[in-house]
Amino acid sequence: MPNKGHRAASRQAQLQKRRRRGAARTQVFDAGPSEDDAAARRAVLDEEAADTADPRPAAPQPRPLARHAAAASTAAYPSIRPELTRIGVLTIMIVLILAVLAVFLGR
Repeated sequence: MPNKGHRAASRQAQLQKRRRRGAARTQVFDAGPSEDDAAARRAVLDEEAADTADPRPAAPQPRPLARHAAAASTAAYPSIRPELTRIGVLTIMIVLILAVLAVFLGR
């Protein structure tokens, strides 16, 4: 029966063969729209807006409220409230222990 070192070397050699066998794959990244594309879209939108221009200025759009962002973040992290509660309880306990030690050691 081969010893432990030979088994480990054999296993590593098999892994090396598997790595060599696989062909190198190139990764394809979508860079997104370029500045030229964005400028062309803006030009088209400006032309459409000029065609349907209203003599009255457009009313400013209201900004979304911050509570909507908070609701979205809590939906993404459903366990955040219990985590914050635990952190708060631990913080209060540490502060109380430090206060008690300061009183007793301060004498």
